[in-house]
Amino acid sequence: MRIRRNVIAAVTTATAVAGIALAAPTASAGEVGAAGWNGYCGVLSYNATSFTGWCDGTGPDKYSTWLPCTNGSRVSNYYATYSRAFGDRRGVYAACPSGWSIVQPVLDNVGFSV
Repeated sequence: MRIRRNVIAAVTTATAVAGIALAAPTASAGEVGAAGWNGYCGVLSYNATSFTGWCDGTGPDKYSTWLPCTNGSRVSNYYATYSRAFGDRRGVYAACPSGWSIVQPVLDNVGFSV
């Protein structure tokens, strides 16, 4: 199941460090009521070309992340190549290829998959 979420609420508690927003996980960072979802998700870091997020909850169910990237004329989704168990706060990372960037605004367009 792929879920596109707006995680902008997480950034309201963020601290900017060298151009990357680091958000403290909060319930407002994205409660989702979809079937199979057993937690909420938040932002660990992001910039114009990559995103790292995590989902709270309890394994063994897993989550991953994806993001839409553009080279100015095309848009393609790119996915993390691995997943983590719910509650694993190391997060998952996805990045656009060289010369591509995340469709703006970043936090309105990235997503999590379960």
